[in-house]
Amino acid sequence: MAGDRHKSPAEWIQTEDAKSLIEAAQKEVAGFDGLRTDESGEVFAPEVVAISYASWINASFLVMVLRAYTRLSNGKTVLSGGDV
Repeated sequence: MAGDRHKSPAEWIQTEDAKSLIEAAQKEVAGFDGLRTDESGEVFAPEVVAISYASWINASFLVMVLRAYTRLSNGKTVLSGGDV
C-alpha cells in the first residue's frame, strides 16, 4: 500500500469514473449535492463515493474500509486487530 500514498482524493476526483459516480450520486443519494470540504481540508462524501475512492486506492484498502464500515453500521464502534 505504500506505493499508493500519492493517490489523493483530489487526483481521484479528476478521473472520469469519479466524475460519473459523483454525478450519479447527486441524482440518487438524498441530500447529496456535491463533495464538501471543511476548513481543515477534509473531504466529506456519502458512503458510495467513499467506497469507490477506496477501491481506486487498492484492493487491500477497500477491504479495510468495507470491514470498518460494516462494523460501524452494525453499531460496533471499537475495531480490534482482527477486524481490519
